[in-house]
Amino acid sequence: MKHLRRTIVILLLLTATTFAQNRPPVTPPEIRQAIADGNIAWGKARVSLDTKTFEQYLAPDFYVQLPDRKITRQEFIDHISKLPPGVTLTRFDAFPLTIEHKDDTWVAIIEEKLEATRKMEDGTVSKLYTLSITRDGWKKTSEGKWIVLFSEQVGVERWQGDPPPIPGW
Repeated sequence: MKHLRRTIVILLLLTATTFAQNRPPVTPPEIRQAIADGNIAWGKARVSLDTKTFEQYLAPDFYVQLPDRKITRQEFIDHISKLPPGVTLTRFDAFPLTIEHKDDTWVAIIEEKLEATRKMEDGTVSKLYTLSITRDGWKKTSEGKWIVLFSEQVGVERWQGDPPPIPGW
């Protein structure tokens, strides 16, 4: 009976190993969709200031590279978790424009469209718009969860008042 149990366990392990080895690799369209879905969830979290989601999506050693400095994971979370008084983030749409495989990371060029309102002291409301392009590194963990390893700001432009002269705005 012991030998039969051991044989069954060994067969199950061999079957699982063979299945894992024969599983087709993830395709670029599947990667693009995973990154797009991650950015949709991230956008919702940004608008609602959902720090739990921020924590889930950012790798432990995540960083943001700006033109003039590097920001740690915690500095970034602290920064995006609080808005200035009178400011409300009303839109954060992020979409992968390109994806590229580098080692065990997928690097995506992301278009981010942000909209916010600012209530002025006199009671008027001003609309704020930001278009940002980032280069983000994504990786699928051994648990099957996608996380962001880094984000590098490639370019940013801001407008106030009228919507930007950008298609789709």
